[in-house]
Amino acid sequence: MRIVRSLLCGILIASPLLAWAGGAATELPKRFSQDIQCEAGKRDVNRHFCAVTRIGKDDFSLPKETTTYLGLSVPLKPGDAVRASVLGRTSVSALHLGPGGARLTSLKASNPQEEQEMLPVLVAIGVTLKGESKEPIAVSAGLWGFLKGEQSKPGYPLKIEKTSADYAGKLPSTLYRVNSQSGPVYVVVETASDGTFVSVFPIVDLKH
Repeated sequence: MRIVRSLLCGILIASPLLAWAGGAATELPKRFSQDIQCEAGKRDVNRHFCAVTRIGKDDFSLPKETTTYLGLSVPLKPGDAVRASVLGRTSVSALHLGPGGARLTSLKASNPQEEQEMLPVLVAIGVTLKGESKEPIAVSAGLWGFLKGEQSKPGYPLKIEKTSADYAGKLPSTLYRVNSQSGPVYVVVETASDGTFVSVFPIVDLKH
């Protein structure tokens, strides 16, 4: 189901994230490490996804109240090169997370003008994930209102373990909290029969 709302002068479409299965989540750190240089001091252009190389290593924790984070998502099929996928298929998404559960919203502009309006948001997320900014991510008034409306909807209940949390959304999903070199990041792995969808969300505030 698609929800159409105003974003600045246009329309923002939110739909459930499409997930493509791939290997188990335990294989993802190896795949990302092979294609992205995440060692300290490296300046890999795709290092905004380096948090994936640490999933399952850090203790999991939730925000004290339901919070929305903006991040980047990429679909991966078995055999896909991570670098090429990140460069060509990355999109913006939102994670609504709190004690009551978790839910993802895929954000997609409906025309070229809105793509340009969303570009500063995408850039700000990438800069934050690379550790080049600790500032809140700025969003338009229209996007802020849309996200607050989405945040108010119920999340999927979480089954919390020491280093992760599982939930049954549109697809089976696992959520991690990673202490990356750039700062804390939530990583979500959605799994289906033919691929995975990997999303990374810097744990920073939004502002409008």
